Amino acid sequence: MSDVDLERSSAINRLRSEILLEVFRFSNAFKAVEDRNFDEKSSTQINNNAVVLSHADSHWRSITLSTPSLWCTFDISLPSTSPDEVPNSLTLLIELHLERSKNAALDIRVAFSPDNVDYGTSFPILPQLFRQAHRWRTAVLVLPDSKELENTAFPKTFPLLQELDIRMLDIYEDGHCSAPVFRAPVLRKLAVSMFEYGGDYGSSCLREVILSWMSPDVVAEFLKDVPEQCHVHIFTLFTPDSSPGLCEVTSTLKTLSITATDNILPSDEDALNNLLQSLTLLNVEGLEFADKGRELFSLPAEQLVLMLKRSESSLTKLTHLKLDGYSLLDIDLLDILNHVPALTSFVLKEAYDPDADRPLTKQFFRRLDDFDGCRLVLVPKLTSIELLLRSEPHPWDALYTFLQSRTLPLLQDNLSPDIARLQEAKIGVKRSEWETVANSWEGKLSKFRLDGLDLKVATRC
Repeated sequence: MSDVDLERSSAINRLRSEILLEVFRFSNAFKAVEDRNFDEKSSTQINNNAVVLSHADSHWRSITLSTPSLWCTFDISLPSTSPDEVPNSLTLLIELHLERSKNAALDIRVAFSPDNVDYGTSFPILPQLFRQAHRWRTAVLVLPDSKELENTAFPKTFPLLQELDIRMLDIYEDGHCSAPVFRAPVLRKLAVSMFEYGGDYGSSCLREVILSWMSPDVVAEFLKDVPEQCHVHIFTLFTPDSSPGLCEVTSTLKTLSITATDNILPSDEDALNNLLQSLTLLNVEGLEFADKGRELFSLPAEQLVLMLKRSESSLTKLTHLKLDGYSLLDIDLLDILNHVPALTSFVLKEAYDPDADRPLTKQFFRRLDDFDGCRLVLVPKLTSIELLLRSEPHPWDALYTFLQSRTLPLLQDNLSPDIARLQEAKIGVKRSEWETVANSWEGKLSKFRLDGLDLKVATRC
């Protein structure tokens, strides 16, 4: 070691032990569920930060060996499901971490590659970690679709498990593997990708569920078991070639968002329609539907309205609605808004595709304020609105009239105590469209802000 290195080491070691420990913990940080960007096809790997720290010098070794929490993270990538492909050093290293972590809660991520699945053997490493199931706190399991997976014996209970992210690496298109099920009474966050429904995890603490690449019938099975106050996010809902019929499902979830992320199956457009057809939501406070895929889809407005009607007794709770990227007619959008009287927050982003139907028309804005000329105002409690307009030309005059009708001075003049004052509005417009009205709208923007409306206009190419 050079004189410079010795000087640096001496300076670091002059730090108090508790400060050094915080640095060690930062270097050993592990976010099992949030971090999805890891190489599923890499060679055998394990997070060995604690081992490295313990071999720096005697001072650092003393700190690391006396701190069990530095040894409780397991970040393991395996190129094969065959035990013969797992080096003995990995097994020993895992055992070392388990021993030195003592009774600390464990954060675990195990990812197998789909390229080398041995159907004649059980998954390596997992049994070794399963023996400490009573200490698991968070877990990410990336497992290949195989018969051996279905035969793998999971522990019956994970009493401390708070977050679980379990993903199936699909090897064959006809793979149908049920998610492993066990008791996890304090589970707060569950993410499941490509697995079929396996059963209820028995947690009344569940607050967030993320479901990816699933058919409507499987999603429905998950939704019927979620507790109140649970937020559900669904990505890439699709209908396989063979799928059982959907039964009616009642769910008490708090919010539901459904995003189309990779529209590559011809039956995808029917998947959302089929799910909405079966759902009744008793406790819903927020709904979001977004099309982020490569194909243009139409929002199944009829089924959405029917679902809202079935859930009508709970619609006094539905305060947030977001529709993003779907083709939609203005008359269908108005019909949807007619069934959400308690709405306070509304987001509508028109589809990018030039062939899409555009709902933000002048007729829409006029009827939003005066439905059929009867002063039956839609969404009277609306306080926040975000719009992205893609039509040409933009309905500037109708938009202005609508915003003006929801500001405080005009509401006072019309003696409309039942209509809430719009407090926030974000309007996205085409730059070329804005340039045609910018001069006249600058004064209008100032007037709106003086009247208490936080109005922002964002331009785009």
